[in-house]
Amino acid sequence: MKGICLSQKGFAGMAINLYNLIGIIIARFQERGAMTTEQQRHMDMDLESNGASLVAPAPDSVICGDSRKTMQAVPGGSVKLIVTSPPYWDLVDYGVPNQIGQSGYQEYLDDLLQVWKECERVLEPNGKLCINTPIVPVPKSRTPKRHTRELKNLNNDIEQTILRRTSLTRFSLYIWQKQTTEKMFGSYPFPPNIYENNSVEFVNVFVKPGSPPKLPSEVKDANRLSKDEWIDL
Repeated sequence: MKGICLSQKGFAGMAINLYNLIGIIIARFQERGAMTTEQQRHMDMDLESNGASLVAPAPDSVICGDSRKTMQAVPGGSVKLIVTSPPYWDLVDYGVPNQIGQSGYQEYLDDLLQVWKECERVLEPNGKLCINTPIVPVPKSRTPKRHTRELKNLNNDIEQTILRRTSLTRFSLYIWQKQTTEKMFGSYPFPPNIYENNSVEFVNVFVKPGSPPKLPSEVKDANRLSKDEWIDL
């Protein structure tokens, strides 16, 4: 199975900067291993020209670069799974030139769409794209004329751009109940507004149209799960 992980700085403990210094983990990159030395050299040159560097030519590789460009070196229809948590708009400035998110909100969504279209291209038929996002409260200092805080539902807004402007369709939606006690907003100790914990994030899963691969019976048998293992997942 081949997969890609796109990481923003700090996500999942990976110290890799945003989408302009992105971590792409390509599991079992068989195509590169099967390439001739000359083909590998051309692939490395393509990556370097896009601001990326192939850390190691091993089957499991970490590639750093702008994912909008770096992913162009990944063969189309060759990836089964992509997992990512994109930048949460402009909440964090990673100090990287041209980083996604340090812009207006619509431009942020448009920049991410370029990434999603590359994900769509590299996924094989029936491949999955998993995106983790929260609900983002906009500081009142940013909207001084509003009487209540504005919230950006990144999950829904990103979902709409993907459903409207790519061939990917909705596969599943998971609500992640985080272990946190961080307060989000409210009028405590006065009653007008409820006091909420910002304890929920979303994992939205999209699928590329196409039939799933047919696996040999010996492969399926080797990956059989017990009922307890299935429930525990």
